[in-house]
Order: sequence, then C-alpha cells, then structure tokens
Amino acid sequence: MPDSERYIGNDVASARDALTDAEIAAIRARCKEEVAREIPRMLDATPPVSPKRRRLGQELYAGPLGQAFGLLHLYERTGANEQIELARRYLEVALTSLDDSGVPRPDEWLSFHASGGVSAVAAVVYDRLDDGAGCERHLENYRRLAPHAADPDFPSEDLLWGRGGFFFGAAFLRSLLGESSLPDELVRGPLEATIATGRRHAAIHASALTPGRHGRPPLLYMNLNAFMVECFARSLIGSRARTARALAAVAARVLIRGVEWRERLSRRYDIGLVHGLSGNLYLMMHFPELLERLGATEDVRASLDCLVDCIDAERGMLDLLPSSHTDPEVFNDKVHWCNGTTGAVFLFARAYEVFGDESYLEAARRAAEHV
Repeated sequence: MPDSERYIGNDVASARDALTDAEIAAIRARCKEEVAREIPRMLDATPPVSPKRRRLGQELYAGPLGQAFGLLHLYERTGANEQIELARRYLEVALTSLDDSGVPRPDEWLSFHASGGVSAVAAVVYDRLDDGAGCERHLENYRRLAPHAADPDFPSEDLLWGRGGFFFGAAFLRSLLGESSLPDELVRGPLEATIATGRRHAAIHASALTPGRHGRPPLLYMNLNAFMVECFARSLIGSRARTARALAAVAARVLIRGVEWRERLSRRYDIGLVHGLSGNLYLMMHFPELLERLGATEDVRASLDCLVDCIDAERGMLDLLPSSHTDPEVFNDKVHWCNGTTGAVFLFARAYEVFGDESYLEAARRAAEHV
C-alpha cells in the first residue's frame, strides 16, 4: 500500500505471517503500557478548565466533554475510581459551559457531538458515582429530545449534527443504563421519521444510481445540505449569540445557493459512517426489534447488501454511491471512520452481530484489511 496524504502505508502484508505469537503478545503488552503512560500526559495538556471558546466546552471532538467521555469508557474497563472522578471534573466544565452559553436551539440538542452529548454522558457519569438524582435529571433532559427527533421535517439525519445524534445517544444510554433509560416509545417516533426520510430520498434520487449486483438501495440519505453547513459555521464561530447564529445561517445560504455547490450537493449520495447511508444503517441496527415492528428490516438489509458491493480489500470503500454523475470505479483513499473505510468495519461488524450473515463479516474483514 503506497503512502498518501491520508495515511502511512503498511509494508507488512500480514502480522500473522511476519511475527510469532510471542512477538505479537509482546507488542500488545507494550501498546497497553504506552496507552497507560500517554493518558496522563494528554490530560495534563488539557486540564479541566473552561476553554476560551465557550462552545468548545460542550463538544465531544474538541472540548472537555470528549475527555469525560473517554475517561468514562476507561472506567468501564478498569473500575478505577480516580478515572470516574476525573471524568466528573471534565463533565462539570462542559455543564458550566452549557449554562453560560444560553439555551440552545432544539436542533443543537440533537447533536451527540455537542449539547445533546452533555446530557447523555452526564447521566451515565452520575449513575457511576451513585448520584441517582443527578442521573435522572440528565436522563429526563435527554428524553425531552425525542419529540424534536421525531419531527418529520428535521433537515438532516447526520450522526454528529442531525437526527442520527439522538440515536447515537440513545444506543449509548441503553447499553450502559439499560433499555428503561430510554424506552422504545421514545425511540419509535424518531426511528419512523428516519425510515420515512430514507425511503423518500431513495424514491426521488435512487433512479440516478448505477445499480450494482444487489440493485439500488431502498434507503438513501443526503445529509450535506444548508443545515449542515450552518451547523459547521456555528461551530467555527463558537457562539450561540443570536447575531452569530444569524451570520452562520446567512453564510450557509449564500454558499449553498452558489451554482457550483448546489450542483455538487444535489449529486452526493454519501455512504460514510457519519454523514451518509452507513451511519444511518449502523444506528438503526441498534434497535432491531423496533425495526422489525416498523416493517423496515428488509429495507435495512437490502441497503446493507448494496454497500457490500462498495468495499474492496485493496482499494477501500467508495466515497459516493455510483451514479450517472460519478465514476463507479473511483475508490477513495480515506481510511478515517467518518467518511472512510474504517467506518465500514463498524457498520458490517454490527450487521453481522444483528443478522448473523457471513457476507457482512466478510465485508468487515475486507474493510479491515484495507485499513
């Protein structure tokens, strides 16, 4: 695999062929030691203090919420009390930042990446600290998102910025606090809206797709739109002030109305884990019983089968679904999880867990080999 601007090529074809079991065990042990040594250094470099840009205080990617989220997962694996206590300190910074920046718009609460994630992470951290009242308070905040997530006119299904964030948080909460933390009746409406959106987009746009071995997907999502650009602009500005929101909205509309951008966006059939079809399928598969009751299981499986055709062990995953506007043989060189081949590993591993189909496990293997 040659080097590129996106990754460093791996010149070892197979670790199993190149290394003995003892060498592999030694490498794993060293990696564990390196991680344990690096975590304190990382935390020293980013102490639990409010960032200069208030908005970053709530962001999973670039703020204290991310440290709280990571420390929570470490605690789940180690049971070390100092890790959950430190997670609480980072979380308190995120909560303070949220309070200081004013009441967010409903669509901002849906984002697990930003405000919505604060409530979800807080609920679990306080549960692990045996603070039942704090846990329930933040759980109730998250439950209030359900009606907004069920809005059929919500403009994006994106995992980070759109309705998908609600499912990300729901799956996170249910896996760590049990299904009663976010019962089916709260998930059903948002799931119905997501299925309806995918079917509507497919009915309008799928005819432009180049059918593969499994035909065209019955679900389709086109998340890169004016709403997404506005969210990104607001994040860059780092403020919820009314003036900042207005500027971000104007900038998004001006950009999207440009002829070149409008043409590009109208032809994007993204399949990435964060911004496209893969992510929506991955999140929906965390609620298989609800999918069955809503009569959408076959649509999900048929869409998965179409994505199986988009994975190549040597060339990775297609960037976009092939259509009359794209070259069907152009594979991307992205291996990151949001729009690259790494995301396909998550998708097909989950599909195999849910459906037990060997073709999904093989697709996950192909994607992993490329990464």
